[in-house]
Amino acid sequence: MRSGRWVMLGGLIGVYFSFGVVVASIAPMLDLVRADVGASRAQMGFILGAWALLFIGTAPLAGRVIDRYGLRLSVLAGGLSVAGSALARATASGVGTLWLAVAVFGIGGPLVSAGAPTLVRQWFDDPRERRRAVSAYAIAPSLGSVATLSLTNPVLLPLFGSWRGVLVAEGLLALVATAVWMVATGHLARNAGAHPWSSPAVAVDGFARAGGSSSVRRLLSSGSVRLALGLAFPVFFLNHALNAWFPTLLQEVGDLGATAGSNWAAVSRLIGIGAALVIPNLGSRVVGRNPLPGVCGVLALGLLLLGLGSMSTVPLAALIIGARGAMVPLGALLLMEADGVGARNTGTANGLWFAVGEIGGVTGPLSAGLIADSSLGFEGVAIGLSLVAVSTAVGSARMLRRPGAL
Repeated sequence: MRSGRWVMLGGLIGVYFSFGVVVASIAPMLDLVRADVGASRAQMGFILGAWALLFIGTAPLAGRVIDRYGLRLSVLAGGLSVAGSALARATASGVGTLWLAVAVFGIGGPLVSAGAPTLVRQWFDDPRERRRAVSAYAIAPSLGSVATLSLTNPVLLPLFGSWRGVLVAEGLLALVATAVWMVATGHLARNAGAHPWSSPAVAVDGFARAGGSSSVRRLLSSGSVRLALGLAFPVFFLNHALNAWFPTLLQEVGDLGATAGSNWAAVSRLIGIGAALVIPNLGSRVVGRNPLPGVCGVLALGLLLLGLGSMSTVPLAALIIGARGAMVPLGALLLMEADGVGARNTGTANGLWFAVGEIGGVTGPLSAGLIADSSLGFEGVAIGLSLVAVSTAVGSARMLRRPGAL
C-alpha cells in the first residue's frame, strides 16, 4: 500500500469540491444572470456548455500532461483554471464575455476531473479500497454543487449583494482549496525523495512520470475501453443537462420559487451523493455486473414523472432523479477496470473518456435550452431527457451482456 494515499485523495477532494461549486455557480442564479447579460434560454444553454466544449479538445491533452508531469503540478494548474473561471464570470458584461469566462473552466478543469481517477488508479492497489476511493472523490463535486444550490439564494446573495459578488467568493474558495492541495502534497513529495518542484525525470512514486504513456490506438483496440467511451456520451449528456437546468426545471414545472427550486435540486443532489457512495460499492455484487443500466432506468422514471406528472409529484420526481449521482462513478469504473488501462496510461485513458463524454456535456445543456425555448417548454425537456435515459439503459444493458464486456 502506498503511504499517504488518503492524504493525496483528501487534498484532491478539496479541489474537486470547489470544481463542483463553480460548475453549479450560475444555476441557482440563472434568471438573474440571464437578465443581466441579456441572454435567451438557448444562449444560456450554449454558455453553460462552453466549458464542456473546451473539454472535448483539452481533456485528451490533460491526460497526457498528467502522465508526463504528474499529479501535483497538474492539479495545481487545474485548480487555478477553476478559480480563474469563477472570477472571470463575475466581470462578464454580455453573452460573449460570459461564454469566454465559462470556457476558461474547460482549459484546466480536465486536469482536476481526469486527475482524480488517475490518482486512484496509481495510488490505490486494493480493489475494495479503490472502489471506496472512487466513491469518495465522485461525491466531492456533488457536495460542492449541493452547497451552492442550497446556500446561494438564502445566504450568499444577501451576504454578497449580487450574483457577481457570489462568484468572486467562489473563486477565492477555489484558490484556497488549491493552496491546501499544494501544502498537503508538498510534504509527501519530500518524503518520497523528490523536491516538490523536481522535473519529471527525477520525481518518484506517482507525483510525476516521464513518458511511458500508451498510444491512443492501443487503448482503442480494447473492446472494454470502447464500451466505456461509448457510454460516456449519454452519461455526460444527461448529467450536464440536469446540472445546468435542474433548479429552473423544477421551478417551471412545479411552479416553485427560486429558493424552493434550488432547495429541491440540492436535496436531489444529496440523494445522488448517497447513490454515488452506495451503488458502485454494492451494486456490482447485487446484479453481478456494472449496475449503470438500472441507474439510467431509474433516472428515466423520475424524468418521466416530472414531465408528465402534476405539481404534487415534483418532489418525488426530484428524489428519484437523484439516482443520477451514481452514473459518472459507474462510468469511471468501467474505464478503470477495462483491459489495457494501467497505472502508466490511466491519465491518457481518462483524458479520452472525458473528451468523448464532454461532447455530450456540450449538447446536453444546449439541447435542453433549445427545447425550453420551443413550444414544448420545460415539460418537453424532462420528457426528452427521459427518452435519452431509457435508450442508455437499454443499450448499456445489451452491451454489458456481451462476452468480455468487462
